[in-house]
Amino acid sequence: MSSTVYRPGDFSFMQDEHSRKYVKDAYDAMIMAEQIELMKEEPAADKGYMFTSDERYELIHKHMQFLNEHSGSSYAWTMREVQLIAQKGWTVYVNMYLSR
Repeated sequence: MSSTVYRPGDFSFMQDEHSRKYVKDAYDAMIMAEQIELMKEEPAADKGYMFTSDERYELIHKHMQFLNEHSGSSYAWTMREVQLIAQKGWTVYVNMYLSR
């Protein structure tokens, strides 16, 4: 575990530039859209994040700068990372990520 303290929204602990960019973008969008509670929920089991028709996610999407750059799998991974932040909290998420 790292002794460095990362403030919420500081994804500098992520080595991969694309991962860092995409997760920060989705995290910032979730905060701007005030949708932390939504991201604590599981998306529809049969559709997941990639194919959901739940219009509530549009509140987040309209704040995402890089939405159109995602492949299906990068979008799903990114949203799962943001879901972990919402569910577990910032500090737990950072420690989980760094221990992978």
